[in-house]
Amino acid sequence: MRILLLEIDFYLPGCRSLKEKRQRLGRLSELLGRSPRIAVAETGGQDHHCESRFTVLVLADDGGAADRQSSRIEALLGQLDALVVGIERRWLR
Repeated sequence: MRILLLEIDFYLPGCRSLKEKRQRLGRLSELLGRSPRIAVAETGGQDHHCESRFTVLVLADDGGAADRQSSRIEALLGQLDALVVGIERRWLR
């Protein structure tokens, strides 16, 4: 079993409220929350309405499968109404 941690930092230009931020980024949790092998949570930027950090854990049988899931996640980020300003990847196991 391999575990990949992704920390994704977002900037939301023109965002005026926390409610708007949740609407713009809520789709990420919807898209990723359907898989039993992916866990996602907002872990930073809760006090700021124009920035956010999400942490995603990917569980896979091997490194190749985790890399494929990571690529799929990164492709989904382009569907959000936010700019990705950073992605950090770390293998936990």
